[in-house]
Amino acid sequence: MDSVSVSTSPFLTIAEVAQELGTSTSTVRRLCAEGRLLAIHVGAQVRVSRASVSRDEDLRRSPRLPGLPARLSLTMEELTARWRVSALTIRRVIAVGELCVTRIGRTPRIPIETIGKYERLNVV
Repeated sequence: MDSVSVSTSPFLTIAEVAQELGTSTSTVRRLCAEGRLLAIHVGAQVRVSRASVSRDEDLRRSPRLPGLPARLSLTMEELTARWRVSALTIRRVIAVGELCVTRIGRTPRIPIETIGKYERLNVV
């Protein structure tokens, strides 16, 4: 097998695209299924066109919080570290409806948009 460096290859793996976009592999697969990313099947594997990743600026416009990479959501642990509060405190904020939670499998995730709104509304 020829060794082509990742930087010169016209195609990327799902994991490489996820890392570049700061999102999950599931999101990358969904973007491929929606046609927002050009992908090909190579046997049982999927490869994404590097050009389709770099040209689609909307993919890079996910909400951003200062000090964090572009992401769609944070885990409870990431949010507790960001705010330096206990998980119980965050659960209380969620319970009163000030933050919404989505679940990915069993893992609760808090959308970046919700965190940003909460921080803007609760500035001291």
